[in-house]
Amino acid sequence: MSVRILLTIAAASSAAACGAQTSGEAGAGGLYGRVLIEPATPTCSPGTPCGRPAPDFELVFLQDGRRVAHATTDKRGRYRVRLAPGRYAVHPEGRRPRLDPATAAVPSGRFARHDFTYDVGIR
Repeated sequence: MSVRILLTIAAASSAAACGAQTSGEAGAGGLYGRVLIEPATPTCSPGTPCGRPAPDFELVFLQDGRRVAHATTDKRGRYRVRLAPGRYAVHPEGRRPRLDPATAAVPSGRFARHDFTYDVGIR
């Protein structure tokens, strides 16, 4: 084969590979954010935050009643989870379902910020 034909084949193969990678990542995305425990104390003072980050807090993501992913927060209450685009029910793992909001929507092709508040029931 001539060099010209080999270069044409190589260029076509390279373009096909790049196209496949781009389309494969088009739906890649998910959610990130923080989980706060609120209220974190029995009484709250005016001007003082009543919540605190929820470290080592496990979130479970369900779609059509099926568990599809989970994430655990870091010491600052932050999480990040890769999910396909769509709507998810979100529950705390092993705790009462007092998470607000209890659902989240994942856009196509990007990560979206979604914060949650967990009500521990202190009143």
